[in-house]
Amino acid sequence: MKLIDLLKVYPTAMLEKSQVGLDSCLVLTDGIDTIAIPNDVLSESERDLLELMYGRQEHSNSPWFNRLINHQDTTNLADVESCRLIHFEVVGKNFDKQLWLETFESGFIDVVDDFFISDKSGIVVVRDEVLDKESISGLINALDSDFNTKTSIFLGTPILQRIHLDALYEEEKTLFNLFKHQQPLTDYLSVYTPHFLSKLTQDSTTAKMLAYRLANDQEMQEIIEVMWQAQGNVSLAAGKLYIHRNTLNHKLDKFIDQTGFNLRDIHQLALLYLIESNM
Repeated sequence: MKLIDLLKVYPTAMLEKSQVGLDSCLVLTDGIDTIAIPNDVLSESERDLLELMYGRQEHSNSPWFNRLINHQDTTNLADVESCRLIHFEVVGKNFDKQLWLETFESGFIDVVDDFFISDKSGIVVVRDEVLDKESISGLINALDSDFNTKTSIFLGTPILQRIHLDALYEEEKTLFNLFKHQQPLTDYLSVYTPHFLSKLTQDSTTAKMLAYRLANDQEMQEIIEVMWQAQGNVSLAAGKLYIHRNTLNHKLDKFIDQTGFNLRDIHQLALLYLIESNM
């Protein structure tokens, strides 16, 4: 039974976003949804069974868990505005989760808090630092090799205002669940544009024509992605594509002749990247 199905069994249970007195509830999560079931509707045997199935969500020594999952007060969270959330999902059999988490957090300079939310997902809170995606990718590969696991990571955006912490966590969790199966390491900024702006192009005739043009052109799709990663820098993009700069310039000029769109222009590149990302 999925956790969300418990809402049908216990009509008074509520999703975590609801303003419910969680101190008088059994709080359960599967890493995607979190529900609170009032204690007064549970028998002792029901409570024991649910805790066995989903795990009771109590982390008394983890203030960030108690804030994000149990919605407790944030007054005991220091320097929230200098932190960011790193979401993870790790799948494997019979591996030491605590050792895995300790090894994972060792890859960051200043870890504020870390915890598992469910059997396979959790959060590492770090003070805002420059995160090197290549180093983190190497860390993921090493962890998966050592622990025989499959790990997905989502690097959240810096928390700018404490009052937006809950909404930011929910937004990042949604993005992580949407994109984690596409690549093992994603970050907020790289998926924000294709996710939140995709609706703007859905009804565009120009977007539909360009999508049709790109549908069977795998090479140009790759060029658009790499050019976007390089922010329009032709030399950098050519290096990532392992081709000569002049060769890439020739392909870009040919694309201009065929479509009228210049991928060297950041605004036109952004539009093409948005279309290509949502094909």
